[in-house]
Amino acid sequence: MNNIFINLDDLSFEVTVNDNCHYIVTWKSGVQLQVIPSTNALALCQTVGSNLVGAGRVEITIDIPNRIYFHIFDGNRKIAVTSDRCIALKGVRNFRDLGGYKGEDGKPVRWGNLYRSGELSKLCTADHQLWQSLNIGLVIDFRSTHERTRKPTNIPSQQKTNISILEIDAGNTTKIINDLKNGITRSKSIQDMMIDFNRHFVMDQSEIFKGFFELIVNQREGVLFHCSAGKDRTGFAAALLLSSLGVSHDQIMQDYLLTSHYFIAEQFYKAEFSERFVLNVPFDVIKPLLEVKSAYLNSAFDTINKEYKSVDNYLTKALGVTSAMRKTLQSLYLQD
Repeated sequence: MNNIFINLDDLSFEVTVNDNCHYIVTWKSGVQLQVIPSTNALALCQTVGSNLVGAGRVEITIDIPNRIYFHIFDGNRKIAVTSDRCIALKGVRNFRDLGGYKGEDGKPVRWGNLYRSGELSKLCTADHQLWQSLNIGLVIDFRSTHERTRKPTNIPSQQKTNISILEIDAGNTTKIINDLKNGITRSKSIQDMMIDFNRHFVMDQSEIFKGFFELIVNQREGVLFHCSAGKDRTGFAAALLLSSLGVSHDQIMQDYLLTSHYFIAEQFYKAEFSERFVLNVPFDVIKPLLEVKSAYLNSAFDTINKEYKSVDNYLTKALGVTSAMRKTLQSLYLQD
């Protein structure tokens, strides 16, 4: 069950959906609103199911393999569009939509345009129609050559999707694992190393993230960016992108920490991680490597503020995101 509050204007909407395709849309105020489900985030040209009216809550079952968006009306005035944050592709971890966060001038990020996820090697046949409904024209892969070789991207060929590689090595993960396997006590805790890894993004990977912005500012279809788990490299990229759209630090951190809801570290450890590295190390020892903490992302922002005085300066001076580029990004990815 997905439960994420999205703040839009003076109302707070929540969308939940269960495995039986039963959606519940709720809002904190008891005001009566009309809710119209659609497979199009921008317009009501592809409505599905019934128009719903409720005072704080509506429910509907929509059993089709498409992304569903809910257009919210107060009388004849549309006040919001919302959806569930998570995209339920069976073969992909931590796949979610960046829509709904409040950006520049209070305009929300558009739903159905910007996505983040883990690797895409296990996209199954049952996922194909939902994938195609996302209209993803560009996939940006932050994984290393070794990661891509081990788990190559597998997406439906029916929809033309460009794949761009912006390689960021996964840091000292392999060395950490080998040391643990060999019983070597580390001079630095794994948590400290994860903090260093996020500083490394700022100090050593500016060209990669500059390329990231150059790609998305010219994109007119949906964009998905990902790494292996969709948490560290992807999390920092999402933080930069949301910053460029005027999203607050609190909302950026909220998005970053959502990985703990959609990427269950212990499940990953048991199903894949320990087998890959032939580990006999207790989960609690390795846990800081597989989770997200506010300290990790804050270490990147602290480094930005120390070296560049502000995120805006970092975007401009290190990543080449000019004011004109930011206006273009906001026109593409913020709702009017």
